[in-house]
Amino acid sequence: MTNKIFRTSKPIVAMVHLQYKGNLNQLLEESFRSIERLERGGVDGLLFENWGGDYTDRFVTQEVREYVTTVMREASKRTKLPYGINILPLDYESDFDIAKQTGAKFVQIDTFVDRVKTDYRNKFVLDILPQEVISYRKRLNLNDVVLFTNIQTKHYTTIPPNKKLETSAIQAVRNGADVLVVTGKRTGKKTPKKNSSE
Repeated sequence: MTNKIFRTSKPIVAMVHLQYKGNLNQLLEESFRSIERLERGGVDGLLFENWGGDYTDRFVTQEVREYVTTVMREASKRTKLPYGINILPLDYESDFDIAKQTGAKFVQIDTFVDRVKTDYRNKFVLDILPQEVISYRKRLNLNDVVLFTNIQTKHYTTIPPNKKLETSAIQAVRNGADVLVVTGKRTGKKTPKKNSSE
C-alpha cells in the first residue's frame, strides 16, 4: 500500500511537529527549516502533526485547523516529498478535511480499533467506531487517501491492558486500515516485536 505513495517499499517518514504557539510567520519559518533539514537527511515522506496542545477531548479548535492547513499549503509549495497529516488526539474529521484541502496523500490516526485512555495531562478515554472513519473518508470522496492507523500506541493505555497486539492488528485490517503503525512505549525507544500480553 505504501508503494502508492512513496518511491520505496520501506519508506522513512519523518514527523514535522506543528506547535500552535506564537507568531504565524515565525511558526511557518520554523516548519520550513524542519522540512529542509529532513529533506537533506534523505527521508521519503513527511507527516505533519499538531503537537503540544492542551487536549481535553478528541477534537481540536478551528484555530488549530486553520493553522495546520496554512502550514501544509505553504509547505506543499516547498517540497516534492509526499506528506500526510495526524491531528491529535483523534480528530479524524479534521484529518480528512485538511487532507482534501492540501493534497495530503495519507492520514494517520492514533487509535482505530482500540479503546484507550490518554496519558496526557487531561486524561480521558478515546473510543471510536472504525466504520465511522471509513464512512467519513468515503463521504469526502477521499478513498485514494491512505489510512495509517496506530495500534496500541505510545501516549495511551489500551483498555483492557491485556489485549493482544495481534488482535488489534487483525481487527484494524478487517475494519479497513491500509497501513498499521506500531510504536514502542516512548519516542526513541526500540519497538518490541511482541508486547508483554502475548
